[in-house]
Amino acid sequence: MSWEAAGDAVDTSQIAVGDHVGVGAIAGSCMRCEFCLAGQPQFCARKHDTALRGHRGGFAHSERSSPCARWSPIS
Repeated sequence: MSWEAAGDAVDTSQIAVGDHVGVGAIAGSCMRCEFCLAGQPQFCARKHDTALRGHRGGFAHSERSSPCARWSPIS
């Protein structure tokens, strides 16, 4: 991990609550355009960057990511 946001999972169906995870640069996208369907949400015209999303982005107290978000377990 480098500059990506990191924290603990609190409400999820994909990973265990309390797991330490890092979230990649893309926090959300449309999941319907040609790029999203090809697994390339970084090119989606409606993507949400983690660092710029909402109030304070990755520096906020909490962050909500869509199913397209890339996350990695941190041990």
